[in-house]
Amino acid sequence: MGLPEQQSFDPPSRRFRVVVALLLGFALILRLLTYGFSLPYIDHPDEPNYYLAAQEVRGLFDNQGYYDHAPPAYIYLATVVQILTEPLGAQGMAAQVRLLRLLAVLLNLGTLVFIALAARRAGGERAGIVAGLLWAVSPLILINGVYALPDPPVYFLASLAIWLAGEALAVPEREVWSVWAVVAGTLAVALKAYLPLFVPGTLAALLITVREWQRGRRRGLRYLAWQAGIVILTMVWVVFGVGFAPTAAIGPADGGADTLLHTIREGAVSRLLDPSILLNNLRFALEPLEVTGTLVMLGLGVAAVVVARMVQHRALGVRLDSALMIAVYVVVAAWIVAAYTRVDRDTIRYMIPASVGLCVLVGLAFAQVVALVPVPRRPIVSAVLLFVLGVLVLLPQLRQDLIIVWDRSRTDQRADLRFWAEITLDTGPVLVTGANEKTFNNIWSGMPVSRWFDWLVVDNVAAHPAEYWRQERGMSYVLLTEDDRASLQEAETGRAFLDDLLLLREFPERPDRRGPGLIMYRLWPMQTSLDVRFGPIHLVGYDVEDAKLIAGGALTLRLYWQAESTPPGDYSLFVHLTPLDSRAPLAQVDGPPARLERPTPSWNAPSETLVSQLIVLSLPADLPAGEYRVLVGLYDYVSGARLPVTVADGEVWALADDSLQLLTIAVE
Repeated sequence: MGLPEQQSFDPPSRRFRVVVALLLGFALILRLLTYGFSLPYIDHPDEPNYYLAAQEVRGLFDNQGYYDHAPPAYIYLATVVQILTEPLGAQGMAAQVRLLRLLAVLLNLGTLVFIALAARRAGGERAGIVAGLLWAVSPLILINGVYALPDPPVYFLASLAIWLAGEALAVPEREVWSVWAVVAGTLAVALKAYLPLFVPGTLAALLITVREWQRGRRRGLRYLAWQAGIVILTMVWVVFGVGFAPTAAIGPADGGADTLLHTIREGAVSRLLDPSILLNNLRFALEPLEVTGTLVMLGLGVAAVVVARMVQHRALGVRLDSALMIAVYVVVAAWIVAAYTRVDRDTIRYMIPASVGLCVLVGLAFAQVVALVPVPRRPIVSAVLLFVLGVLVLLPQLRQDLIIVWDRSRTDQRADLRFWAEITLDTGPVLVTGANEKTFNNIWSGMPVSRWFDWLVVDNVAAHPAEYWRQERGMSYVLLTEDDRASLQEAETGRAFLDDLLLLREFPERPDRRGPGLIMYRLWPMQTSLDVRFGPIHLVGYDVEDAKLIAGGALTLRLYWQAESTPPGDYSLFVHLTPLDSRAPLAQVDGPPARLERPTPSWNAPSETLVSQLIVLSLPADLPAGEYRVLVGLYDYVSGARLPVTVADGEVWALADDSLQLLTIAVE
């Protein structure tokens, strides 16, 4: 069997361009609806790393050598984006991640274009449309193709390398493009040390060499020589420039590129010789396209090729050299990835560059089946085959796409809590479990907040009493998930731990929010509990400092509030010091009942206990010794009208002027 003849260049038809443009529009809508998920909270473990690595390049952060042996291209890209866009207002990690995700979306669309063009060159326009459609609708591509990581650029380079290699095989004037395909592989190595992308261009040059050799020419050897030089120079740079090599002198495997180096050095050979890992990785290369449906279509395509070869009057509908080149690339990619991992759903991004090739192969299989029937019947057969493909693959994936769009349209519950803490709580260390390890880590979560809360991650908050965490470790708060609280309530020690806390706010799990339900506590209760109503607002307790009171000194208070419904007005607090027999204030404080950042119209959660800032009532320097009373109340600061007071606790009482006698004090 001779190799296929080369073709002359033929531009895509108008119909093909229109259909691909529609696919691009559809894919763009899906990706724009999902790319900003969770922001400004960044829940991916690696996106913050690249932002901080770029900060390190700029001398603004010490990344502790996390990426010392990593390919640097994406870090440099992130650095350039930061330098160019920060003066335009894109300040902070969340804003930069959003920009890089948008770049990933554009590269993802470019990947679709080159997939469609590669399949069109090897199998005609039907093949190109089917291949592009598969990439456009794949849920796993939608999920993994929009991260601010090196992976989306590698997917793009995979499609570019396959297209360049296919053009080199098909068009005489473009044989040198096989060299450019290897250059695309070099860029992939600079981004992610992704060696498999050397394969398409090298295989194309080998096939060209064989074809030219059969014709008595040795022109293809020149391309192989150029490619060998590029690959050698690239590997020299990787080993001696980047230091990314299994034989490098590397530090402990505690994260970053060193972890991967240890993995390769310690078990690469055994994994490469294990066929189960190769088959596993191939299965995960199929998974973005739906394994069963893809295998059915590929099987039909292979059968159609066999029939076409056996029945001489049936011409092949695809270029076998391109199909062979792509198939070998897919297998080699799965095998090389086996050197460092057995792919699973969490690491499927390593096999998506091979899925790029599988999209093209499925498109070619589709085209070959259609090519078996007479020309007049091909539109009907195409429609039937597309219907089968839709039932097996496309419709199930579209349903998953809609679920992903809905899921990724939700903001993250942890961002809600962090912004709430920013404007509601006094700064203090927070005890958290693993689900919230980044909630207060402004450096790694990306949230644009200005106040810093220290945090401590523990497996079991009830391993010690609340008093221990407060007194011995200096903690102020504890943040639990709903599952954490449910687990604590199952044990006596856990229930005792919860009883010693003050519930500040619940953030229940909600269908319009990502992340777990959250509950924030303070690690000590209020001193005195009350049940007093000021209209819709409840005063539920207070703290008072026990220090000796003298003339010229100060009385310090904290008040605790709840609201059964959102108050209709913006109310202010007054605190008056008066004689026992008079309403004339001798000292007073006016201001927000909780914090300036939390006016009463923002009190919209019945579960929330709002703790006032420290209220300092300065006593006059000439205040005679004796007993005095402290009166509090709420009023509309515009009209001055006070909210009516209703007391359900006998230890305090309301006065006729809608003020509450909170306590009496003795001044020495």
